[in-house]
Order: sequence, then structure tokens, then C-alpha cells
Amino acid sequence: MSFPDIEVLNPKIKTKKYLRGKMKEVTEELFPCYIFSKFDPAQYLRMIKYTRGVKRFVGDAVGIPYVVDEEIISQVQSRINDGFVLVQQEVFQRGDKVEVQEGPFKGLTGVFQGELKARDRVMILLNAIAYQASVEVERALLLKA
Repeated sequence: MSFPDIEVLNPKIKTKKYLRGKMKEVTEELFPCYIFSKFDPAQYLRMIKYTRGVKRFVGDAVGIPYVVDEEIISQVQSRINDGFVLVQQEVFQRGDKVEVQEGPFKGLTGVFQGELKARDRVMILLNAIAYQASVEVERALLLKA
């Protein structure tokens, strides 16, 4: 059944994750467990509320859904390319303190040294127990510390 006067947005992203010892590209929801929907509440609120899989609306204590500003939806939609939201990578400068988010070095901090020829790989000076080692890691695994 189709309802042309109900609009739904469930933005997805492609990201790299460390799975089973290897970096893999995965598809995830930009906002896990949430969707955006535009509809006439007088006509569809009850039907949507009791649709299988819907737990609740994000709204006030009475259950009235919050309205998301059209500008926010437009901003998300403007970043969609080939069905996926383009997320800007964090920019690192030489000397930035970074933390490894996943993989064998997870939780360790280091100092950003620079990018390598393979643009997804970077070199960091890892701080580990009074020992510093230069290691090569995937850029996607780092956040500024």
C-alpha cells in the first residue's frame, strides 16, 4: 500500500569499520533506530503509531511528535549522493593528539604524523607505556583526543 502524502527519510552512510580483524566498508543508518517522516497528523498519526516496528514518536510527554525544521531536513538531503550521506572526514594536522577508536590499537593515543600515499592510511606516533612507536592505521579509526 502506498501513501503519496507521507514522506519518509532514513539517511544512510557508508563507513569503514574494523570487523573480524579486517577493515570493511559497511552501510549504517545516520540516525540508528530513527526515521524522519512528514505527514498530516490528523489523518495518519494513529495509523503510523500502531505500525509494526514503530515504538514511539520523538515528542512531548503527551505523545505529540516534535516537528523538525525543514532547513535541517534540507541540509541532510543536500549531503546525499548516490543514496548515501557524505560525511566529512576529520582533518588532522601534524602534531594533533589522536585516539584510535577500533582495531588492535583501540583506546591508545598518539600524535598524528601525516598521511601516507594510500589516502585512507595515516602515520601516528603511538604513546604506549613509556614507549613511542610509529604505526600505520586507517584514518577512519582516529578521532582527535
